[in-house]
Amino acid sequence: AGKFSTTGSSRIFTPDQPWAHMNTVRAFQTVNGVESDPSGPVDFSMKPPAPTIDQPEEGTTHLATLIVSGTCIEGATVIIRDIDRLANVAGTRWTCEYDWQPGRQLIDAVQVVSDVGSEESPARTFKIKAPQPDITPPVFPLPPRGALRITGVYSGSSKPSFKMRRSSGTEFVDVPGEFSGTGTDRSFTPDSPWQSTNTVYVQQSVDGVDSDPSDECTFTVGEVVKPPVPQFELPMAGAKT
Repeated sequence: AGKFSTTGSSRIFTPDQPWAHMNTVRAFQTVNGVESDPSGPVDFSMKPPAPTIDQPEEGTTHLATLIVSGTCIEGATVIIRDIDRLANVAGTRWTCEYDWQPGRQLIDAVQVVSDVGSEESPARTFKIKAPQPDITPPVFPLPPRGALRITGVYSGSSKPSFKMRRSSGTEFVDVPGEFSGTGTDRSFTPDSPWQSTNTVYVQQSVDGVDSDPSDECTFTVGEVVKPPVPQFELPMAGAKT
């Protein structure tokens, strides 16, 4: 059922209901009550609708291993385009587990039914935390401006930034200083001497997305006291034996 345009030697047919995914149609015309022979059959297919993405929610922040999911047509092939990964499809649900890189992520998905691809789904943006770093507890006594070793640093394509924070007793405040090194380790040297007792944590950030804070590290500071220089009793200097 549907409607035909009403003028000219050509007509446009608009169905009352959406076309099925796969269609075979014929047309005929009636003049003065006499029907023509039907036209030859015409086969055509319609694009499936775009799949949906329902997890993760827009703008949320997650750890690196994350399952994205949504809905699709039963039997469809769903492709997460931005990582070129096929999703697992069960009925009308699809899921895809992936180890995402830290930072801001934007994805969309398409579905393919009988070799016909859909348009892209609306894009979904979310954030992936940088990995949690760790502070190696220093050996007592740490010198007043002694360096702290940081491990678990992200070493991918994006350069991480860092902040060291120290407890002031009521809150944690930034500690000015310099992070040095490459790879998965860094050293932090404060601009000013440490206090006698310190409780600190470190965070790293990739593409503006912070990691979870490291575990807190408490350490004390003091001057290294060297032991006395040993003295020889025998033989006496210059003596002959």
